Amino acid sequence: MALINADTVQSYYYFDEVSVTCADPLGCAPLACLDTTDLFVSNIFTPNADGYNEQFWFSLIRAEILSYDYTIFDRWGQVVATGNEDSGLWDGHGENGPAPEGVYYYIVSAQRKSCELPVVRKGYVHLLR
Repeated sequence: MALINADTVQSYYYFDEVSVTCADPLGCAPLACLDTTDLFVSNIFTPNADGYNEQFWFSLIRAEILSYDYTIFDRWGQVVATGNEDSGLWDGHGENGPAPEGVYYYIVSAQRKSCELPVVRKGYVHLLR
């Protein structure tokens, strides 16, 4: 029930029932696209051939990745590596061989199964050898 008093200079609105609905920019809110998933991205990896933590990796929590793509930049903004589900995850190599130790910037876009909207994350990953 709402009581609206607009006859005076001051107006008061009283609401006793409120609901919130999530929607995308078009006003749609498909259940599969509500923000119930999150993309976890590693913040460090060590491609040193010891068999542990050899690649830059990411995964969706509570959802399955249908496809993905990523771009890796060095500290000067130059593209070091790009990839997708066909080329695989970044192994710490660039066009000129092994990338040096350091901090790199990434942009990852992952397409969830049963949802048209991708999950995009941007951040930093530390490469140690």
